[in-house]
Amino acid sequence: MTQTWTADDLASWLAHDLRTPLGAIAGFAEILLDGDDMGPDLRRELLTVICSESQRLARMVEQAVRLVRLEREADGWRIDDLPVGRWLEEGQRRAAAELESLEVVLEVLPFDEIPAVRGASRPLADALAGLLIGVGEFAGPGATLRLSVAADETAVTFALRSDAFSLGDDEAAVAFQPFQRLGNAPRHDPVAAGLELALCAALIARHGGRVWARSEEGGICFGITQPLAGMEAEVIPAPAPQPKVTAPRKSAALVQPVISSPPTGVTTDPRHILVVDDQPFIRRSLSLALRRAGYQVSTAVNGAEGLEHVRALRPGLVFLDLMMPVMDGFETCRHLRADPALADTRIIMLTAKGEAMDEERGRALGVDEYITKPFSPSAVVSRVQEILG
Repeated sequence: MTQTWTADDLASWLAHDLRTPLGAIAGFAEILLDGDDMGPDLRRELLTVICSESQRLARMVEQAVRLVRLEREADGWRIDDLPVGRWLEEGQRRAAAELESLEVVLEVLPFDEIPAVRGASRPLADALAGLLIGVGEFAGPGATLRLSVAADETAVTFALRSDAFSLGDDEAAVAFQPFQRLGNAPRHDPVAAGLELALCAALIARHGGRVWARSEEGGICFGITQPLAGMEAEVIPAPAPQPKVTAPRKSAALVQPVISSPPTGVTTDPRHILVVDDQPFIRRSLSLALRRAGYQVSTAVNGAEGLEHVRALRPGLVFLDLMMPVMDGFETCRHLRADPALADTRIIMLTAKGEAMDEERGRALGVDEYITKPFSPSAVVSRVQEILG
């Protein structure tokens, strides 16, 4: 697997994913400022989120800068023979603190002595650390990652296995692209990979190696395969441009339109609001603000689950995130508007992209309002009050 994304792709992903921690920070800060009657436990919860999301935002910015500067920095790399044992030791050291914070255990399996590779020691260590951290983000708290190291006549391979989750072939094909969200990881919320795996892929590609991911029985294996010293070109070439690869949309295949009839005794409740978003902090901030304004709030983590909730609960208004796994906001909106029993449901689309083309498409599907992240919770509540009356 070689790098299949461009600088324009990275800019688009950053424009979307940097808004998520920004939204949590801005939203919870505003709730804290307005919460004179807030209890100490809730205050501590919100401050903890603000701190963690600030750290996450700082890491994302640092990683993005490294990716953008990679080609320029590579010209100054010192290329030398690097013992595989030292590569492993330094990669583990760089990943240790982050794995501890993720509550992920790394188990390195015994391996025989392996000849050296040729490359720049720090970038290769960063690549291995990115692999460990990126897979750790997917695996989640309590997971154990098992790393094996083996070599043949031409290359060394690091293979990192997790039994905590599995991927389909389409997801494995794009797992090293920035900010991938994989819906079948062990947490209820889909996990975003951030930039760790993307940085790993870019650094290894610059060294003439490759990264890969494959499904295995009972789990998933991610890996790095790097040529041994003497098996690569003396001047390490940059990877040739590759066709862009994107994960195929799953929603239409997984969920077909269902025309529903109202459950017995269930009518639309204008004071009941459903928040559908794959980001837990967005669901939390909206729920807090809306409940403080007197609304009843339910939540869902993707469009398919959201549709089930709408049919069962008949909320007066639905917040729909645009980019979600399983079923995105556009597809969910289409299902709602196609169902006569649900077609009058008021819909506010949430997006971190802020692109005019997306807003036009949403309006054409029947979205009532379009709000870009990060947003002001109080302004959102005011808009809800205007829509519902």
